[in-house]
Amino acid sequence: MVVLGWAAAAGFLFAADPPRVIPLSFGAEAFVQNFNAASGRPRLVGVFSPSCAHCLQTCADLQDILQRHPSAPLEVYLMWAPLQAGDNLGLAAAAAADYLPDSRVRHYWDLWKFASRSYSGPLRIPAADAWGLLVFYDQGARWEGEPPAPQFWMQSRRLRVGTAYSKRLLERKLGPWLNPGDVETGG
Repeated sequence: MVVLGWAAAAGFLFAADPPRVIPLSFGAEAFVQNFNAASGRPRLVGVFSPSCAHCLQTCADLQDILQRHPSAPLEVYLMWAPLQAGDNLGLAAAAAADYLPDSRVRHYWDLWKFASRSYSGPLRIPAADAWGLLVFYDQGARWEGEPPAPQFWMQSRRLRVGTAYSKRLLERKLGPWLNPGDVETGG
């Protein structure tokens, strides 16, 4: 009890429970159901490898933005997948806890690469390259068999297609979805 009191006084306590990473089936029904249930809010879908430095930096940048806008009515869905050698559910759980423990973020383990398969056609990217992505959806978008047309998307892997990721652009694109009463965005 004394140690707990000292740690709390020193500000060393963090969220008691790390974010849950939900394993998905081949058809990712849990993700699709949650995505559609939140159709009244703007949504952001990320497709990431838990061992990719660019992916983790993007997550750190997003967490910084979410922390500065605690009441932003934004839903975030992170699809962690085995996209590089050694990627596994354990690494995904560690990345979720370290980089995006925000309660507005749902984490999924996409073993079957549903997101990469789903986005490859609409975004005109080979499925093997369809990761390191952030895909933006306005209110009302619903996933009905195929992904809905995104409002915008960007990629963090220096691909020859899509808009290149930058934190400044991420903040600008999220701007309309962030609560104007929150702290001003930084550069």
